[in-house]
Amino acid sequence: MISRLRTIIIANVLITLFIGVSGRSPSRIVQGSYAEIGEFPYMVSLRWSDYGHMCGGSIIGRRHILTAGHCVDEFTPEELNVASGFINQNDRSAVVSKVEKIIMHPDFVRKGEGRRLQNDVAVLILKEDLELDGFLRDVVKLPVKPYVPETRGIVTGWGYTKSLLDQDADTDTSDDLFKLNLTIITHDECRKFRLPPFEYQICATNSHGVVCKGDSGGPLVVENVQVGVLSTSSCLIGSTPAFMDVYYFKDFIEKSMI
Repeated sequence: MISRLRTIIIANVLITLFIGVSGRSPSRIVQGSYAEIGEFPYMVSLRWSDYGHMCGGSIIGRRHILTAGHCVDEFTPEELNVASGFINQNDRSAVVSKVEKIIMHPDFVRKGEGRRLQNDVAVLILKEDLELDGFLRDVVKLPVKPYVPETRGIVTGWGYTKSLLDQDADTDTSDDLFKLNLTIITHDECRKFRLPPFEYQICATNSHGVVCKGDSGGPLVVENVQVGVLSTSSCLIGSTPAFMDVYYFKDFIEKSMI
């Protein structure tokens, strides 16, 4: 009975993730393009046991994965797997790693009951080192300085590929890894579209596409440097998703890797 109840609870958590990078649904990339094998070797898929993809993440060390806190805060390490070295979810050559520890940001707050999602970052420690070959699997660099507004970055994910407004919108995440170029905007511009706190948010936009359900936790990268972790999105084309600023959280991230 307890096992069944836990399964129901976890299923509800997954529904929350899938509905929501926005707090309504998981996210996938809308109007993006297909990624090529070896193009984003730092990209990983977070999976709930054997039930499939739920969030994205990035390789920041041989045993360390960076993702969004809301993707993992209600799971135990034993319930999570991390898949790497592939671009299609059906690729059986993907390396699936077990998680040893989940390190949440100490000030993480989950959205709900009048609370806003805050400090939405987490680091996963894997049980075994990843074999980094520089092509299928490799680390993404952490920033050494704050991001620069008006620069272009790229986000990747296996989330939904149609806007929530599409009448024929899918209800499943994508088998294929998609990519989308985004332009990072200033904090002043960000304030027009997002809710506070702003000090650790990065806003980035594309008038023709957007991240959506299932893309949560995925990296925003500028020239192979990860500047953001996808936190929230409305899944509406032309809208402005919010990323956690990796430079702002760099101390937490690096201490989690010791």
